[in-house]
Amino acid sequence: ESKEDICLNPHARGWRMAMAGARWFATRSGPAASNHIEVGAFFRSNGAVTHPDSQIHFRPLLLDPVTWLPSKAHGYNFGVGPLRPTAKGTVTLASADPYADPIVDPNHLGTEKDRVDFRAQFKMTREVGEQRAFDRFRKREVGPSTEARTDAEIDAFIRAYAHSAWHNVGACRMGSDARAVVTPDLKVNGVRSLRVADTSSMPSMISANTNCTAFMLGEKAADHIRGGPMLAPMNLPFYRG
Repeated sequence: ESKEDICLNPHARGWRMAMAGARWFATRSGPAASNHIEVGAFFRSNGAVTHPDSQIHFRPLLLDPVTWLPSKAHGYNFGVGPLRPTAKGTVTLASADPYADPIVDPNHLGTEKDRVDFRAQFKMTREVGEQRAFDRFRKREVGPSTEARTDAEIDAFIRAYAHSAWHNVGACRMGSDARAVVTPDLKVNGVRSLRVADTSSMPSMISANTNCTAFMLGEKAADHIRGGPMLAPMNLPFYRG
């Protein structure tokens, strides 16, 4: 919760929410002109990793941790999670019926490393919230995270309240080996005139959101289909600021 009434909670309920929506449709301005997840960072959960393995977002809105509905109190929240989880999920057929939904098991937190990393990310996020920059605004941490102090309690909290950011990749992994679903030019092995041009064809997870990569895969597929030249590969230096 925040000591100052400067957050978005009043604009996320009732008539204020309706007014914010109307203002955006009329003028493309006001509280609804942004998704308000504009502040974030990539960081390393421990000194042993060589690249950022964690992502954190700040949102000027206090949400109920169970219902995810805006709280009546002013406040803010953090969202944090692993960038390259090691657990592998599965997508399998439910039946021979082509219209039946597949069985999707993301297997979140399916490895000990993922659980250890997420625990470290939780602790570092709490540390961020306790910095002096937040002293002016910080009133109190809102439960049930307040009950998560020991490693076991933090693990239980993560199990109960973590959710997917929907950046799943690799169900139709591209490659040149026998287990690859699509070829490097995105053609489905064993099927004529079919390509996969979305993040399911990515061979591995990237250290970021997948939106830009999805656009790049679409452009790559378009170049292949049109028979145009491919973009030249670029080796960009890794920033270690």
